Amino acid sequence: MYPTAVGSYRPNPYGLYDLHGNVSEWVEDCYHEDYEGAPSDRSAWTSGCGPDVRAVVRGGAWGNNLRNLRAADCGWGTPSYRFSSDGFRLVQDLNP
Repeated sequence: MYPTAVGSYRPNPYGLYDLHGNVSEWVEDCYHEDYEGAPSDRSAWTSGCGPDVRAVVRGGAWGNNLRNLRAADCGWGTPSYRFSSDGFRLVQDLNP
C-alpha cells in the first residue's frame, strides 16, 4: 500500500481532493492533551510547545484503521519524525 497521486479520485462536494484516507496531515499546531487554553480565533496553537516540539498530525491515512479516517483523528510527532503515510496540504487564499 502507498499514497495515491493527488486528484486520483473525485473531489468532495466542496471541491477538495484527497481529504481523507491518502496521508495524515502535519499541521502548525503544537500537541496539547486537551483544548483548554486553545486560541478562540481559529489560529494555530503554537504556544506551550515545550523543548521536544511535538507537532500535531491530523486525519487518517492509507495505513490506518477505518476509525482513524476522520479529520478529528489527532496524533503527534517530532520534527525529525518521518513516515510514508504523513504529509501536508498546501493552501492558497484566492481572495487576498
